[in-house]
Amino acid sequence: MLTHFIDIKAIPQAEMLQTTVVAHIWQVLHRHLPSINQANDPVAIAFPAYGQGGTLGGIIRLLGSLDALDHLITQIEALRSYALISEPKPVPAKPKGYARFVRKHYKGASHVRQLKKRAAERGEPWSQEHEEAVVKKYKSKRRLPFVLLKSSSTAQANMRLHVDVQPAAAFIQGKFTGYGLSDTNTEAVASVPVF
Repeated sequence: MLTHFIDIKAIPQAEMLQTTVVAHIWQVLHRHLPSINQANDPVAIAFPAYGQGGTLGGIIRLLGSLDALDHLITQIEALRSYALISEPKPVPAKPKGYARFVRKHYKGASHVRQLKKRAAERGEPWSQEHEEAVVKKYKSKRRLPFVLLKSSSTAQANMRLHVDVQPAAAFIQGKFTGYGLSDTNTEAVASVPVF
């Protein structure tokens, strides 16, 4: 249950941008969140300063039970040289609202190549104009804040993880991914309180 929260605030570094510090913090969290979120005591992630300067902002908020957050804090002590980690506090009884922080996948050049290959296999015509229309369709989509991470499952370096925030009408208890985001592969997509 998401009864408590901690805020992790990125400390500005002379040699690193704030977005790089946030990415480093999230990378460390991603080492621990998959095992935590497979248990019955999940930890969710939220970004109170989402969209600030077109980024996720400099604050990562973790929501979970007091026990889960206390356990996580002991595992991320090394982050204190990069961030200020607050003590766990109760979630306000009356939040401003609810939201889902979800991962969004953008289709890029590889998707265009796959469409082109599929058209060739089916014997369908493919022209330069068709390719430009497909590319334009995907480039016109709203760009969301993202971080560059290394995937622990595929070892892909510099993986862009785009995050979208979607308003929710109420609190919905559900599952969270190994990144702490709402799992969209379930019937009831989890939401978190916003405050």
